[in-house]
Amino acid sequence: MPEIRNSNNRKLEKQLKAVAHDLNNILSSTMHSITLLKQKIEKGTDEFSLVEIIESNSNRAADIIDVLLDDKKSVTRTLNVSRLLNEVILAFSSTITPELKIKTDIVGEVYKIFGMRSNVYRIIMNLLVNAKESIEGTGEIYISLSNLNNKKAAEIFPNIREANYIQLSISDTGCGISKENISKIFVEEYSTKNKSGISGLGLNIVKEIVTSMGGYIFVESELDKGSTFTVLFPEFKKKEMSKKIGLEKTILISEDDKILLKLLAELLESYNFKVIKTEDGEGCLQEFISESKIDLIIIDKKMPNLDGIDCVRKIREMKIDVPVILSSGSKGEVSSGLLKELKIEKVLHKPYDFEQMLSLIEELVY
Repeated sequence: MPEIRNSNNRKLEKQLKAVAHDLNNILSSTMHSITLLKQKIEKGTDEFSLVEIIESNSNRAADIIDVLLDDKKSVTRTLNVSRLLNEVILAFSSTITPELKIKTDIVGEVYKIFGMRSNVYRIIMNLLVNAKESIEGTGEIYISLSNLNNKKAAEIFPNIREANYIQLSISDTGCGISKENISKIFVEEYSTKNKSGISGLGLNIVKEIVTSMGGYIFVESELDKGSTFTVLFPEFKKKEMSKKIGLEKTILISEDDKILLKLLAELLESYNFKVIKTEDGEGCLQEFISESKIDLIIIDKKMPNLDGIDCVRKIREMKIDVPVILSSGSKGEVSSGLLKELKIEKVLHKPYDFEQMLSLIEELVY
């Protein structure tokens, strides 16, 4: 019986990965379409806001796929913390009693940040759960979110790196934390629950995630009055690429999804790259041999006739070191050893951000 269960689990895992691959291709096409639309719609209009909502939901769908696959390598993306915070509050509200009130002061348009959506969700939810556990009976949780420019940030937090930040504060009217315990709450597995009422379990993970994003977390507390946790997320400033970046540069794209191939080519052409399109590895190899100058290859892992890995292997056998970006609808398909052997510089997991691809192209070609 265990053998049958294991066999069924392996089949299910294989089916899930196949479905995820197809869904990620669809999401890639959707997200590249969004990028093209944002180039053509004026910022600040209702139409632009609708496109941003579609973009946010597409990112959310990608995260759901990662969760279904129990994928620990979620993709980092630009995030709208205001929208994400409202989602977390909605989910959290279903877990509390009527005696516990939530008050919010959330700015709608905050700076964008760059990170894993699932990680930011965990940060917010963990802090809310800790606030809830610190309150016995009636009480309030106050949540605020606002922009903090570099000048104001330096005045309030003099020892932080100079930058613009999003400030997230979560306050409660709970029992508070004693002075001797304040310094311990971010220590691994430390918990003050059942002592001062607040659970510190998981706060070390929160701090690790915040720090890995270049942010900061602070806590202020007073016994019998409550606590305030403040998280500073650094603003993500999109690097403005010149539309002339692609002049005199040729990119060979090999992608078997025709819609995705068309959209990606159109996006690259909007930055003045010369783009050669192929739909399988054999076509890619033929174009590479016939074309006198290729500056970069963007190639899909899974393709008919000749897959991306075998195509790159044949190119490397020619002793040619053209830069290669491998795209894949599933994570973990190619070992780091094989990537190193074939001199594949970068791997992009679908659905990827086009701006992320542009940054990689600039890094590899210039």
